[in-house]
Amino acid sequence: MGSVRTVLVVPGGGIGEDGQPHAWVAARLDCALQLREREYADADVLVLSRGTTNRPPPTDAVRHGFALDEATASARYLLQRGCPPQRVLAESWSLDTIGNAYACRWMITEPLGINDLVVITSAFHMPRTQAIFDWIYSFPSCVHMQSDPTTQLGRKISIRYQQVPNAGMSEDMARVRTEKEMHSLANLLRTIERIGNDRSALTRFIFAEHAAYAVPKFALSASVPEDLAKTY
Repeated sequence: MGSVRTVLVVPGGGIGEDGQPHAWVAARLDCALQLREREYADADVLVLSRGTTNRPPPTDAVRHGFALDEATASARYLLQRGCPPQRVLAESWSLDTIGNAYACRWMITEPLGINDLVVITSAFHMPRTQAIFDWIYSFPSCVHMQSDPTTQLGRKISIRYQQVPNAGMSEDMARVRTEKEMHSLANLLRTIERIGNDRSALTRFIFAEHAAYAVPKFALSASVPEDLAKTY
């Protein structure tokens, strides 16, 4: 068996008009920095997300005229606080949590042979995040001749979850966000039941059905469809 390769995974959670991660995202990033310092000195930190479907991204103050991806903002936050650049990975394709997990597995961790994940997110976001990552990492590997879906590149996959407080949220805001997450989790569970562990069906769902990624949902209209804000 090969050695353990750990990545600290920070799902997306939004940035402000000032280009800074929201307080609850900053708490996740701070947790990743603390874990690297205390337990995982050799771990990479993977920050996820291009942004959100709910509003356009802010303009990047560093690269004038360019949009600022959330992953870029999160990466800068880590670098400004001393995280080595070679230990920061930024995924800037996904637009929601299911996209985060899809990209995390098949764009980053499986190609790199990473077999140990610590997923860090806020209390309000944790139940749905754990359901999504557990589901995505239950699929069979893309590696040929891989018979055990719980292994990757011949190594056992470990996923742990680190919950952080809902920083920067009032009690009312945290309650509303938690209720929204529970509604989205119910939608997710129905999707999981329908798709199961068929990777082809999952990819078809994301790129042909999911409102954040499916071209026919928005390409031919100037208006945003009502279901674009629906999360999974």
